[in-house]
Amino acid sequence: MIDTIAELGYEQASLAQVGQRAKISKGVITYHFASKEVLMQAVVDEVFGQFAAFVTARVPDDQPWDMLRAFLQANADFLKTHRKQLLALFAISRNAHDLTLQGYSPELDIERIAALLTEGQRQGTFRDFDARIMATSILALRDSLIAQSAKQADLDIDHYIHEIISLIDHAIRQSS
Repeated sequence: MIDTIAELGYEQASLAQVGQRAKISKGVITYHFASKEVLMQAVVDEVFGQFAAFVTARVPDDQPWDMLRAFLQANADFLKTHRKQLLALFAISRNAHDLTLQGYSPELDIERIAALLTEGQRQGTFRDFDARIMATSILALRDSLIAQSAKQADLDIDHYIHEIISLIDHAIRQSS
């Protein structure tokens, strides 16, 4: 089911397509999932749970820059090891606006990153900037990695995230 969504995208991943690729009847799928939306919600819940646990376990309770860098690296590492799952989650979240990510909202991510940036500014590590705008930009860069990976299966994820982290470092750090 995840493979079907990752390969075909949300729009084309019908219950019939999922059943056909899983070599089971559509009836078996509809027995467990009343609709495409229920199936997609199950995928979202499973993958987002894995993703959140993976990233959270890798972000230390440390200095703001170390936490931000670890957050971005953990996102890339999850993509490297769970590419199809993350691409499926990305496809669903971009298209099924009525689904919920348990315990997640884009606004919450922005607030958390903005708070981290504000703390870095308070400590004198980060220069002065609008933390909310910078947080939104950082998350857009993170999302660009996932989007590019969807377009380019052989993307060098390590190089891509290294460049993103370097770009962010130059954008937010206090000049020496």
